[in-house]
Amino acid sequence: MDEVSLWNRPLSIDEIRQWRHLTKTTTTDPIFTGLVAYYQFNETNGNISVNKTVNTNYAEYRGTSGANHNTSNAPVFEGKSEKVNVTSAGVKTFGLTGLSIDFANGTYPNGDVWVSKGNINPDTLPDGLQDFNAYTIVNNYGVNQNFTPIEGITFTDNIEYFTTTANSYKLYKRNSNDFGNNWGSVLDTGDAISGSDGETTQVSFSTDLTINSFSQFVLSNTESNTLSINTIEDKNKPIIYPNPITKGANLNINIPLDWGNSTLVVYNIFGQKISQSTLTRGENILKLNTSSGIYNLVIFNSTHKFSKKLILE
Repeated sequence: MDEVSLWNRPLSIDEIRQWRHLTKTTTTDPIFTGLVAYYQFNETNGNISVNKTVNTNYAEYRGTSGANHNTSNAPVFEGKSEKVNVTSAGVKTFGLTGLSIDFANGTYPNGDVWVSKGNINPDTLPDGLQDFNAYTIVNNYGVNQNFTPIEGITFTDNIEYFTTTANSYKLYKRNSNDFGNNWGSVLDTGDAISGSDGETTQVSFSTDLTINSFSQFVLSNTESNTLSINTIEDKNKPIIYPNPITKGANLNINIPLDWGNSTLVVYNIFGQKISQSTLTRGENILKLNTSSGIYNLVIFNSTHKFSKKLILE
């Protein structure tokens, strides 16, 4: 169980599909209407889980505590979702998620297709190459779960993308609800690239591409990004200390006031998600209940992103 949400009203089909893979972080969003309880179970100690709504009632653990929680590897994240009704051929653009799909003539999904884009890496990366702290899930709710193989697929709107030779980009896929190392072999290498480094970079896959059903997608690159998130940090960035840190000591993370509430995700050197926490503006004090090693801390919200290596001794 990753999280629990309770509403005092029925949700529409579109609401269920839109939020299938998303965490709820913006209290002004319509999904918070009638939301009376929202438990993410991200606590790392104690015997209660905080209700992340305006209500103050909490969930109490019986026979266990936050220290016994397993790290979630479910495909659930902070991000964006968008739908397009696909009943014809041509390029369909899911602008909020930075994805475009070129459907071929023949059989189409013939119904709604929802795309969700996460602002973090998946629980497990497919290889040890350059990653981009993002992955995409496409859910097909149309009549036809299998369709004529698409002509192409294009990814954009990621600050960590960079212009290089197109075929240095690799595309992987796994099933929509999968977790773990189920990516399989490389689905295709990039065929075209345009734009400049960052959000305007567009990476397209078409030749040798065979996609006739939908799933999760993630990109990697055989080249290292010299303009990675570590060098494109906000001037007004979070402060993390101490670093290195001794196991069992408090980790202090100061979030700038103009950032607002943010999400912290901790990855190990293999790209596996170790933990996820919600941070508030100002000082946050945490403990990392994991073994010694080098970890990548990613802090983000809808408008900011920051990454930092942490040494746990």
